[in-house]
Amino acid sequence: PELERKAHKLCAGLQENTEKLGIAARFTRVGSMFSMFFTDREIVDFQSVKTSDTEFFGRYFNALLDEGVFIAPSQFEAG
Repeated sequence: PELERKAHKLCAGLQENTEKLGIAARFTRVGSMFSMFFTDREIVDFQSVKTSDTEFFGRYFNALLDEGVFIAPSQFEAG
């Protein structure tokens, strides 16, 4: 339960950050595992996942690393 609460808090913070920046992002999460997708579509299947901006994810990932935040290095992996 504690790890799940922390993952929820992290996802909420990332969602708030992207919204403030005007960036479309969607999350999938089960327990403490999550994935982040840069798309304006709801993530429900492989087709919707393919609409995500993988190049932007790479830049966002590196920006988070620069701030000391580590998430999975690919949006196709669970963080």
